[in-house]
Amino acid sequence: MPLLKSKPSKNPWAALDKEMHQPFNRLPPGKGWRTTRELMAAWGVGRDKCYDQIRGLIERGKLERFDGHRDSLRCVWYRVK
Repeated sequence: MPLLKSKPSKNPWAALDKEMHQPFNRLPPGKGWRTTRELMAAWGVGRDKCYDQIRGLIERGKLERFDGHRDSLRCVWYRVK
């Protein structure tokens, strides 16, 4: 028995719901930004050591941070000043 295809909804709420669930991005401007996962791979360290290094570099003013979104998920990028 073949599956029946549903008809497109004419309800305006359905269109609004579909529009609201589109992924959105707020990416860092410029180049040279890396996520924590990328920094861990580049530095060859684990998560805790990576965050210790990030914290120290930010306190010394050598690293900048950008809070944004990628595919509607919160993401933090870092860049060496």
